[in-house]
Amino acid sequence: MRQSVFRFSGFHLPSGIFLQSASAVLLWLSIGTAPLRAQTPLPPDLHQPKTPPVLNRLSSAQRITARLVQLEDQRNYNDEEFAKYFRFGHAGIRRRVALAVGRIGDPRGLGRLLDLMQDDGNPTVRAMAAFAVGEMEHADALERLVESSKNPRETVLVRGRIAEALGKIVRANPKKVTNTDDFVKLLNANLPEPKANLKAGSDEELAARLTITALLRIPAAQWIPPVAGLLKSSSPEVRRTAAIALARVVPAKFEAAGQTAAVSLFTEALKDSDPVVRSAAARIFAAKGIDLPTTELNKLLGDSESRVVVSAVRTLGGRGDSRVVTSLLAVADERLKVFAKIPAAERAQGDGLPVLLELATALGTLKAKEALPFLNQLRRLPTGRVGINPEVEVALAQIDAKSFFEFTPAEEPSAKDWQHVAGFCTGLGELASAEALQILIEIAEGKRFVGLDPRAMPDVLRALAKRKPEQLADILRAQLKAEDVLVRATAAELLADTPPSDDTFRLLSMAFTAAEKDGMNDAKLAILATLAKYNRTETATVLGSAFRDNDYLVRRQAADLLKTLNPEKTTAYETRVGINRVERDFKVYQKITTVPGTLNPQALVETTKGEFVIELFPEDAPLTVESFVTLAERNFFNGLTFHRVVPNFVIQGGDPRGDGNGGPGYQIRCEINQHLYQRGAVGMALSGKDTGGSQFFVCHSPQPHLDGGYTVFGNVVKGMEVVDRITRGDRILQVTIIQ
Repeated sequence: MRQSVFRFSGFHLPSGIFLQSASAVLLWLSIGTAPLRAQTPLPPDLHQPKTPPVLNRLSSAQRITARLVQLEDQRNYNDEEFAKYFRFGHAGIRRRVALAVGRIGDPRGLGRLLDLMQDDGNPTVRAMAAFAVGEMEHADALERLVESSKNPRETVLVRGRIAEALGKIVRANPKKVTNTDDFVKLLNANLPEPKANLKAGSDEELAARLTITALLRIPAAQWIPPVAGLLKSSSPEVRRTAAIALARVVPAKFEAAGQTAAVSLFTEALKDSDPVVRSAAARIFAAKGIDLPTTELNKLLGDSESRVVVSAVRTLGGRGDSRVVTSLLAVADERLKVFAKIPAAERAQGDGLPVLLELATALGTLKAKEALPFLNQLRRLPTGRVGINPEVEVALAQIDAKSFFEFTPAEEPSAKDWQHVAGFCTGLGELASAEALQILIEIAEGKRFVGLDPRAMPDVLRALAKRKPEQLADILRAQLKAEDVLVRATAAELLADTPPSDDTFRLLSMAFTAAEKDGMNDAKLAILATLAKYNRTETATVLGSAFRDNDYLVRRQAADLLKTLNPEKTTAYETRVGINRVERDFKVYQKITTVPGTLNPQALVETTKGEFVIELFPEDAPLTVESFVTLAERNFFNGLTFHRVVPNFVIQGGDPRGDGNGGPGYQIRCEINQHLYQRGAVGMALSGKDTGGSQFFVCHSPQPHLDGGYTVFGNVVKGMEVVDRITRGDRILQVTIIQ
């Protein structure tokens, strides 16, 4: 499974972040705080603190916090133990246990969380309980959430967290929540007036943003007018959140819903002083039924902010209007001339390859033959050979098959450069010609590009699957024996879409048994998912064998799939999952437990484009920060590339394979927290829940749809201009932990 933000060891900290005194803990507890890979045991060779903690004995509060981190790591809900912590006298522990129960996600804790949300005397505890309820995504919580939201005595912050929870639960339960009108009406009522004076950083501002994001998760047209009204808010944060929400989910039947009056607000937003609002407003006009002000969007193509340009390009390309080709091509030619003259080490995102690739994608979507000279020149940059940029390969394939094959032998991809072959095959998958299909078959069978790095094969197989040749199932079944675990995982995943057969079932079962020795769980998870599509008695037997696996995620998936096949045995299957058998001593959790208010460690990330500094959040994501720091101190990141760069979205790195599929050889649990995905937020990439490892991403702009779905474990506090300059293929030179 590819780690992405779409889908998504040992460690020591400086002595300064350890417990300094018992009074520090009591102060924290009394005043409160504001708001892929295979599962193997984390390495036992944990770093020891260079300076020992001040106290020889830990306080009971820190011991409890460490125990909660351990239970989270194990995904172990112990009701008797949690009940004691829910009654603890200090608010800090009650907040922390609420978060732990939400992260573990066991339904047995839902009632306790709801009681805490409604009855606790501390509003910060009630807010955390509401947040945790939302993380559990259980429909049984809806009634009491609505009840609490209507409580006139409840604080604005708690109502904001309740709104956040409602949005998550409604989205996660489409079959149980068929009528969303009442929820939308309730959330609309929680929105502030457009002219309200919202102080920066206030609870009122945060609650407004949380409510907008909650509405974003509900596919309904009724929230468009009030959210559009907030494009006039005095708060830049609220305007940004409103614009991004409208840009992401404006319904296709916008005009039919009678909301055309809001178009004037969108047009004004195109001129907003904030580039995030302008870029989101450009995306809004991609919605059907809204008359496109082409002249306004053309102005945005010349905007000084690349984020705005990217949004305008995507919007113009997505409209399918050939009249914009001239404008797009003029920008493309101008930017290509600049890019070609810049030394590779100095090329930046704003004036470089990422924006050019967006232009290529738009022109390919529009099938603009006039763009062929531009695409052919771009195709050979920066390496001189074709295939390095799959976006260009796809664009050429969409426009003209003949041009796609016009390259010299010296420009042909080489088996030594698997990225070129992978990109070239991505383009081949878009072609309907017999020639393209034959090349893909030959590559998949090992007759072409002999000695090809297996990292290219997943893209080869996916391209081949698009064409659906007669021999597809045979080729995929053969790849179930591949040495590379990601090749086997891809083959198993694609076999799910081929006609079922006894041979496929038998070979998948054998491949699952053989995968027991894998150091990564991708093949096992993919095989189980495909086997579950077979409605036969042997299916339950194979899935049941997965409960013997040491990997918690494999056991978890087996239970989920078996519950779908035999719902009446849900309890029995859940019992067999067990806890996450993490072989770590309790002292490890004591070391990484921090006291709020102490200084956070920082990470200096040196890249080929410059340096940036990340402030890490060990209190909010102790396991994630522990892993990141340990990997950095082992020089794990040195030399790795940023393998994924999406303008106005994220840069992503930390993959030792370089193909988006690699990790450190173990996985860490998700540690969802209340940090929002702002510009500069650093998150953990995932290929499913609890699959974090070494791949991390940094946001170019706010991404509220990621809130509550991916662990935020840091924030860039210096050097965002460097982050903006990074392009795909730039390298991490070193990550240094600043003590």
